[in-house]
Amino acid sequence: MPSWVSSLFLLALPERVLLSRWELSGAEAAAEGAQWPGGRAAPLPLSRVSGWTTVNVAMSAVGAEVTLSFSISNRL
Repeated sequence: MPSWVSSLFLLALPERVLLSRWELSGAEAAAEGAQWPGGRAAPLPLSRVSGWTTVNVAMSAVGAEVTLSFSISNRL
């Protein structure tokens, strides 16, 4: 689990909404390489990579009820 996910659970957010957005360009993603259960996959050739991936994380807390949602979108 990424460290930013665990830190979200440590925040006190009574009746507030935390919304964060991360964008990762396709070239950076290729340089990192894809992650698979069996290990690291070979990076994609840069000629096949374009666009970016956006990850939206929303967390809201009202009283004792906490809701955490994720949304991932790719734009090529």
